[in-house]
Amino acid sequence: KSPYREQLEWVRLNQLMQAELNAYSDSINIGPEQEKEYYQAHQDDYLQAKVKVLYLSFVSKDGPKTTANGKKVLTEEEAKAKITALRKKIADGADFVKLVKHYSEDDVSRNKDGDFGTIRRSDKIPKSIKDVIFSLKAGEVSQPVRQPNGYYLFRVGKIGRQTLDQVRQTLNREAKEAKFNEIGRAHV
Repeated sequence: KSPYREQLEWVRLNQLMQAELNAYSDSINIGPEQEKEYYQAHQDDYLQAKVKVLYLSFVSKDGPKTTANGKKVLTEEEAKAKITALRKKIADGADFVKLVKHYSEDDVSRNKDGDFGTIRRSDKIPKSIKDVIFSLKAGEVSQPVRQPNGYYLFRVGKIGRQTLDQVRQTLNREAKEAKFNEIGRAHV
């Protein structure tokens, strides 16, 4: 009976279309030459940096002045002044990790000596943060980076590009998706 007949027909057609797309996708083969070409064309995607971070939060002028445990909460201006002073100490030779342990408000990274992990150019983090991180050389510390809830200092420990062998599985999937989308656009 209507409308169930139409709904079932739509589900059936949708399933058949999805099966056709899956079969087509599975038929796309990316050979070693195509992998190499794709890798060379997308080398920036495989850039990565080992990063440490120091974080100071702030609240708006109308926000609370203290936390639940009585700790003073910084305004944006106070947080900027404090993180700028910390950066100057680092530039003057202070130990980044010691400052992280004493001042950083990011509990997770502070407990790991400021370790923020390995950031890849293709990671889903704000572009403004990636741009800062990948503009630094190994050992350099960023200027304060403002985000909606605080300021960050980033220190790059090691920076480099993943090799083709390291990214082969991911690259193969990405190249296959790109080819699938390219062919799909040609048929629209």
